[in-house]
Amino acid sequence: MSEKFDVFDVACPYCGKTTFGVLLKPGTTHRVICPECKKATYVKVLEDLSVQVFREEEVCPDCHGTGYVECPKCGGDGFLVYTLDNGKVYRISEADTGWHGWYVIGCPQCGGSGSYRVSEFKEYFSEVLKKLENALESISKGSGRVKCKRCNGRGFLAGNLTI
Repeated sequence: MSEKFDVFDVACPYCGKTTFGVLLKPGTTHRVICPECKKATYVKVLEDLSVQVFREEEVCPDCHGTGYVECPKCGGDGFLVYTLDNGKVYRISEADTGWHGWYVIGCPQCGGSGSYRVSEFKEYFSEVLKKLENALESISKGSGRVKCKRCNGRGFLAGNLTI
């Protein structure tokens, strides 16, 4: 079943000579290049179907217009390791195969939950990574992304035109 979306016309904010037709799909950001002045324009369609128009120089340098950045807690993995040896939480890339008993947990900062006991004895890291496939069935993995603080999730920094 395919979805139908309306097309919305937006004039180039630089030269005003060209009109772009973009899909009015909630949650999308379109990047269009004006054939007349050759400059990029971003058109962000919000959930309420209002449209924001931004120039290239207004794009947030941290999130590159997406409104989201890599989760600082899990490093974008969406899950973490909790060890019983010292009670600390680590990124999976920091996992030490010498720990005696650890859990993979969904990263709570980017929306994950649940846990899975991976190991009770010392194992080689490659074997542990294989066990992660089972772990991911038992936990709710986080998205690995959080709202950008610099632009507050907007994706753009300054003056925009909301239509």
